[in-house]
Amino acid sequence: HKLTESALREKEQILKLFVYHAPSAIAMCDREMRYLCYSQRWLIDYDLSQQELLGHSHYEIFPDLPDLPDLPDRWKEIHRRSLSGSIEACDEDPFPRADGSVDWVRWKVHPWQTSEGQIGGIIIFSEVITKRKQAENALQESVDQLRFIANHIPIFIAQIDAGKRYKFVNQSYAELFKLRPSEIVGKHTSEVLGKQAYAIASPHMDAALAGQEVKYDLDLPSASNTARTLVVQYTPERDKAGNIVAFIATITDITERKQAEIQIQQLSQLYATLSS
Repeated sequence: HKLTESALREKEQILKLFVYHAPSAIAMCDREMRYLCYSQRWLIDYDLSQQELLGHSHYEIFPDLPDLPDLPDRWKEIHRRSLSGSIEACDEDPFPRADGSVDWVRWKVHPWQTSEGQIGGIIIFSEVITKRKQAENALQESVDQLRFIANHIPIFIAQIDAGKRYKFVNQSYAELFKLRPSEIVGKHTSEVLGKQAYAIASPHMDAALAGQEVKYDLDLPSASNTARTLVVQYTPERDKAGNIVAFIATITDITERKQAEIQIQQLSQLYATLSS
């Protein structure tokens, strides 16, 4: 009997050491939400290094926040569901700190069972992902800013994949065809450009998809049936392995400049005729 008790104590100690040194934030509680063991990462992530947790209630360690009265009730409900056998999880959850700051946490709450098969409490796994969330938000802000700029510059921009289908068009490009960007993305370029313009553009697209920088002029009838003269440039887009997966089309409308050049040429010819 003593040998059995000694072996159990040894296994319990090994388990506690394993949990304590785990690289994740882990806490194990009984049915009354009293701490049984926890990892060092748990202490670090939640700034609990100066507190004694064993035997203390989780709700004592994380007291109610006056500014967020609903938060403890939400977590208590999650714990109650897990103590009834449910596995609860969330990939991104805001976690308010006592100092007013907010961290983002990924967590999972899992019930554990006694040797008799009864639920003895819960295990909480968590990871503070604030830095990752901040990086994602910063990246999204950059994308939104670039999208705003792309939609408001007076140049038509499109991203076209290897199958000659639109992946992205800016607002100016869509307005050239009296369409919305959502009505163009996913369509084949032949559906948007029309038969005549596509016949001219297609060989240049093939060249871009073969790795060449391409630049050419294109006369394109617009939705208002007035001719538009465009300067089209294709720039190949490569993946990390160096394979061409798409190309960027940047198009500049030089209709007014072209018309001015024609008028100057006509005036020059008229002047030459009158002079003779």
